[in-house]
Amino acid sequence: MDYDVTIVIACYNEEEVLEENVKEIERVMNQTLYSYELVLVDDCSSDKTRDLIVKIAENKSNMRYVLHEQNVGRGGTVSDGIKIAKGRIVGFLDIDLEVHARYIPSMILAINDGYDVVTGHRIYKVTLEPIGFLRHILSLGYRRLMRFFLGVPLEDTETGYKFFNRQKILPLIEKTKNKGWFWDTEVMALSYYEGLKIKEIPCLFLRSPDKKSSVKIFKDSYDYFVALCKFKRIMATTRGKRSIIYSYPLIYRFFMRLIYGSNFKARYEAIVRYIPEGASVVDVCCGDCYLYHRYLKFKNVDYLGLDINPCFVSNAVKNECKARTFDINNDPLPLAEYVIMLSSLYQFIPRQKIILDKLFASATERVIVSEPIRNLSDSKNPIVSFIAKRSANPGTGDIMKRFNEKSLLQLFNGYREELKAKFKTKGGREMVAVFDVRESRKKDEI
Repeated sequence: MDYDVTIVIACYNEEEVLEENVKEIERVMNQTLYSYELVLVDDCSSDKTRDLIVKIAENKSNMRYVLHEQNVGRGGTVSDGIKIAKGRIVGFLDIDLEVHARYIPSMILAINDGYDVVTGHRIYKVTLEPIGFLRHILSLGYRRLMRFFLGVPLEDTETGYKFFNRQKILPLIEKTKNKGWFWDTEVMALSYYEGLKIKEIPCLFLRSPDKKSSVKIFKDSYDYFVALCKFKRIMATTRGKRSIIYSYPLIYRFFMRLIYGSNFKARYEAIVRYIPEGASVVDVCCGDCYLYHRYLKFKNVDYLGLDINPCFVSNAVKNECKARTFDINNDPLPLAEYVIMLSSLYQFIPRQKIILDKLFASATERVIVSEPIRNLSDSKNPIVSFIAKRSANPGTGDIMKRFNEKSLLQLFNGYREELKAKFKTKGGREMVAVFDVRESRKKDEI
């Protein structure tokens, strides 16, 4: 049987709170109209937790359990529960209920509203109790460190209260490496990098004064820091180290305005006039999606932005623009009436023709390409040229080559039958080419 919701309960020496708090979770869920199951996963408890799990689950069709043969850590425990979940929505919360189960319906509603990941942003009631106060300070410090190291603009990645669209999160679960406490940060960072739609819901955190925590403050803080550094290195290797321009959408926008000056808007307006009201549009290497936010949104187009840069994609999704991470070298390009690429074709030299052919195969009506032909990287000033070439790394490596007017015209003229218009934008920094692919598609179909 499939369920609306699966709630995973990771257990480690929880005999004092397990039975009562499972009842509280059931009480909250029974007040909703959602069908649900509970999956209890024990990570080799040394107390009577296992016996309690078997007892609690007995004769309950919507309750299952997994008993680990050896301790794998909190992250591995939660992952095991998520992998066997039958719910369309899957989530977990710490069974101590220091963040109460009453927030579960809010998490489910947010997923049903279109979010892929919904987490609890813990709001602490700070006391002067020494250990609790120290943990609060360390948690705040870690959050700042995480945001600085990983560039993930989330408030509380390590919260033990997360719900997911199961279909969206399962591929990311397979990518996680850490099975301990750092798993929480890892899965949230990966969700952000993949452009999943994330929402954080403020939740009151009330520390239980009688609870014996399994967290070892200083050891776990050190382990967190080591794991954070390791994860950062892995991400830098697998995703490439982006230049600062491509790390922050606002800096990217500022830099583009600086380069194009008073002609900044002209490059977009030159393209928009070729796209009719209500058309379907795929924007390849969409950057900060300025074309959509400033222009296409008001033409009611069916827009999809694609970019390899998760910072841009997440920012677009956050601002209610349909976008996702995409590697044109490896991923299939979705069909659309209009396929556009703005100021990005140089990134694929010497494979530019292969990329253009891929754009042509995806468009059903037109392909529109705008590309710089005057570049700072070609400056006679060696310092300016050097900086420009090494400031344009979107995460795939420094890009040393650029088009000039002659080389770009040579490329465009190789598609004479499809080429319907070519012109320079105001200021002469870019050249736009408009290709009509309808006739060539008819020939291919014949």
